[in-house]
Parts: sequence; structure tokens; C-alpha cells
Amino acid sequence: MIYLKKIINQDVSRTPTFSMEAIQDFFHINLNNGQSVRKNVVLLDNTKSFNIEFKKRETRDEYRIFLKDLFSEINAQVGDILIFKRRDNDYLCEHISTNYDGYNYINKLFEKRSNHQLVEEDGVSEPHYEYSIISRSAFDTSSFNASLDACGLRLSEILTQRFIAALQAKPFVILTGLSGSGKTKLAEAFSSWITNDVGTQQVFTKNQKLSAKKASYIVQDISSTNITVESEGKSKAIIPLELIDFWTDVIINNNFDIDTPSQTIQDKVLEKHKDEMTYSKSHNSFHSILKSLALEKAALRGKVDTKSKSKKQVCMVSVGADWTNRESLLGYPNALDSESYVKPDSKILDLILSAQDDPSSPYFLILDEMNMSHVERYFADFLSAMESVNSTISLHSGDKEWSGVPSQVTLPKNLFIIGTVNVDETTYMFSPKVLDRANVIEFRVTKDEMNDYLNSSINLDMKKLNGKGAHMAQDFVSIALGETEKVEGLSDKLMPFFNNLQAVGAEFGYRSASEISRFVGIYNSMNGVIDEHDAIDAAIVQKLLPKLHGSRNKLQRILVILAKQCLYDTSREDAFKDVSEDDIKYPISYEKLKRMHERIMADGFTSFAEA
Repeated sequence: MIYLKKIINQDVSRTPTFSMEAIQDFFHINLNNGQSVRKNVVLLDNTKSFNIEFKKRETRDEYRIFLKDLFSEINAQVGDILIFKRRDNDYLCEHISTNYDGYNYINKLFEKRSNHQLVEEDGVSEPHYEYSIISRSAFDTSSFNASLDACGLRLSEILTQRFIAALQAKPFVILTGLSGSGKTKLAEAFSSWITNDVGTQQVFTKNQKLSAKKASYIVQDISSTNITVESEGKSKAIIPLELIDFWTDVIINNNFDIDTPSQTIQDKVLEKHKDEMTYSKSHNSFHSILKSLALEKAALRGKVDTKSKSKKQVCMVSVGADWTNRESLLGYPNALDSESYVKPDSKILDLILSAQDDPSSPYFLILDEMNMSHVERYFADFLSAMESVNSTISLHSGDKEWSGVPSQVTLPKNLFIIGTVNVDETTYMFSPKVLDRANVIEFRVTKDEMNDYLNSSINLDMKKLNGKGAHMAQDFVSIALGETEKVEGLSDKLMPFFNNLQAVGAEFGYRSASEISRFVGIYNSMNGVIDEHDAIDAAIVQKLLPKLHGSRNKLQRILVILAKQCLYDTSREDAFKDVSEDDIKYPISYEKLKRMHERIMADGFTSFAEA
């Protein structure tokens, strides 16, 4: 719930007032005469804290509210809007002034002649202005599942919850299993849903330096209709986004580039759009700024040669069979030109640099068909950086940037790496070194899921997912970077598996134990503890079983023992005969062990990976 208050004359000239409904239902205050209580409020823009004191008047059934310090800090004016949102034991407050771009949208939420509103977050979820506490909603997996249903992508809720919890526990997830079962689609869907990787917000960011041959232009502010640009620290220009689109189309259609005079582009714009031009010549007179803005947008479409980079949050790359080193991921120093660096065509290095500069937003690297080449060769630097203290990757030997590339990069904590895997005669198996660093999630399709798919009348439309969960992005990242509570009783559940895996040299180490504990904590807090065994079940099949592979002589007995550990009654003589659903404690792990056992009995060999 969010509380919105519009500032009126009385608030500024005398004593500010809050509605009684807000005081009692939102702030949870119910005082006797003469008593007072203080609530801590954090001002969003500068994280400064204030105490709001509520004191009940002795003569009347109302409260006095002391907001003098807060009003002074924000220079409160009549008509401004304050937005309050609960956060744990305190409150966030955002100040929306009357000249702010999102003001009209928020102002519409007030009923006629009302200056107080309590609203549910779903009613104001669309982020119409920057830094909004409304757009910083708590992360919720059910919202993602609802969006999947709406776009026609059918995946089980348990699978998506495991996937999201795995990303937050460790930002490296491998998706394996049946070909065509939705591995790549899930990676695409979630990265598209949680990011604003389309449209104007993708092209321009606050404090971005624009491409220009002579002047220096910095993006100061972005709204849903305009962009504000500062020229060399002196003057500012407010440019309509529609006008930028006019200029972008002309640049692309005429093959203009950074060397084309801005006056030439302006003349073409006025000529082409003269019938639909609603902007005055004064707008178009900012032709140098408009040229820089339009070049950035045209560069995004890959149509213009410019040194500027568009900031994308998602990079999906198909791994080639010829990837024998890191060059396709990170590029290489140019041996023919000293102090020059060749970036990879994959744009992966640009993604890493963008993630470094924007640590509160999620960035996604999707490696499709990850095992088309030996992962240990081309991905070695990433595997090492994941576990090192400083997480750095060296790029070149210089002490300054080469071609805009620093000598080293730090693997960003907000970069989430997702690899998809198919198993056939053209692919390579993963080594324990890789599996130990990832959560491995297997995709299977049940009879019911296939039947529902065949009977569904909804066509797949992935575009419906774009940015739908972007208002939860910062909370998603904060969970991934934050600490988790210690899980009680984990030792009793995992040690039986450790002891039996040790017998075949597949026991887990401290890293896996730590990551399992973190995954279980995140999974349980995400869903609430509906079934206390769900998180442990997922952790076993994602972190412990993937390293199992070998002959019948080596594994057959161990598979039976492990399967028994997945049952409530671990003393059963036969782990697979006459077992009902009610007998199984860890169903996902049990079904996987059962399939592996069937395969080893039929073929004499088994592994976690299945074609």
C-alpha cells in the first residue's frame, strides 16, 4: 500500500495534516490524548532520514504532525505531492514537484477535491518518472508467472521459481534437458520481463555523454516525452522525443553519419516532415544536439557508424563450434596496432562495461548452446573471476584505455549468466569445475503439460513481456547481492547425501554447501515455506546430482542408496518398487535418480545429462 499526500496551503502556512485513515491504517498509529510517537522516514532522492512526530491533540480528536525539517529539506510548495511507502521498520518518501514530468500522472490518482489517497501498488505500477518508489516494487515471482501465461509461454511455476532463486543465489545458471522444452525461451522471457531493454530508455541514460565532433553534450534528464541535454555546462535544451525520431529516420534513410553537417540533416528533416511538423523552428535550431541524439538512436539500430554505444541490458549469443579461446567473449589486443584493442562482435564486453557502470540494474548474458565448444577453454577467465576475491579479468597490458577498453574489468555482481545446453554427438560434456560453479536446472515435459499445450488457443507473443517486471529490477538485484539468513537443520538433510556421494568421488565441497544454503534461504523467503522439502529437493538435483556419471559397476549401488534418501522411509529394501507419491520426500531428485538408474541398468552407463 502507498500513501499519497498533496501539499495544500495549510500544510505550508500552519500545520501539515494527514488523513485519519492514513494515520491509523498506513502508519498504524492510535494514541491517547497527550501521547506522541515518531516514525522514521527516508527521503528517496538523497537517502536523508527524518523523524515525523505524531501527537494527538488534547482538545480534539485529531493529530498534529511535525514535518518542518522534511518540508524545509525539499522546499515544499503548494501542489507538490509526497508519496510514502513502507519499508521494513521505516518509510520511504518521494517528493514530486509540480514541474516534474510524472506529476500529471500521479495527480490523476487523487479524487476530485481530495488531497489524500491510500492506493494499492498495482494501481500505480507503471513507472512514468525516474527514481520512483512506486517503480521500485518488491520482487514477486507470481507476477512473472502471470506474465508468462499472458504471453502464451507455458512453464511450470516450480521450474520458474527454481530458476529465479538460482540466479539470485549464484548468477551463473545452466539450463539443460529435452531439446525444444523452453530453455532458451525462459532465459529470453525473464531477461526481457525484468529489464527495459527496448525503446527510448534503452538508448539514453542520465549523465550519458553524447557523440559529437566539437561540443560536449550530457543527458541531464529523461521523461516519457522529452529529454534534457546540457551543452558544455552552460545552457540546457529540452528536446521532444518525437522530434528525435524524425531526425533519426532522416539520418538512416539518407545514410548520414557523424561527419554529415547538422544543418544538412535539419534541412532534410524540415523538408520531409513539413506537413506533420508541429514543432517550431526554435526546437529544430538545436540541430547539433538533435544530431547527437539521433545518432545515438540510429546506432542502436546498427545503421550508423558512430563511436557511441547504446546501453543494452541483455546480450544473447550463440556459441560457435570454433570457440577455442576467450576472443569471442572479450576481444583481444591488436597485434598490428600498439595500444589498440579489438572488441568482440558479440557485444559481450560492452555488456560487461555497462553492467559495471550501472550496478543497481540487472544485466543478462545468455550463451545459447553453451557446450558447442569446450566451456573450460573459452570461459576460463569467467570461471576464475567468479571465485576470486577481486573478480578481475585482465584484458591488455596497458596502464590506460586502449580503444576505449580498460586494462582490466571486474566481473559485475549484477551480471547474470545463463547457459543453455543440448546433449548430442556435436556437443561436449561439462567438467566438474564448471558444474561446481553453477546451478544446473533440467527441463522435462510432463504428459499434462504437453496436453495443456496442445489444447491451448493462446499464440506465443514474447513482446508482451518487455519491461513488465522492470519496476522490480532493483529489488531483484538487491536480493542477489544481499545476505541470507542461516538455514537451520541443513546439516541433517545434506550429510547423508555427502557421505554417499563421497563413496564415488562426487562429494561436494565448501563452495557447494555455501551455495546450497544460500539457495534454500532465498527460495524459502521467495515462496513462503509451503513445503519444507521443496528447496532442499531443488538444491539436491541442481547442485549435487549433475556431477554423477559413470558405469554400472561404479554407480548402480550409489543410485539406489541416494534414491532411498529421497524417501521418507530410508530403510526400504527396494528404492524403486511399489513407491507411491506419498512415500517420496524429494520428488524431483527421486525421479531423476530413477531415470538414471533405469538407464544404467539398460545401457551399463549413465550421466546426469540426457539427450
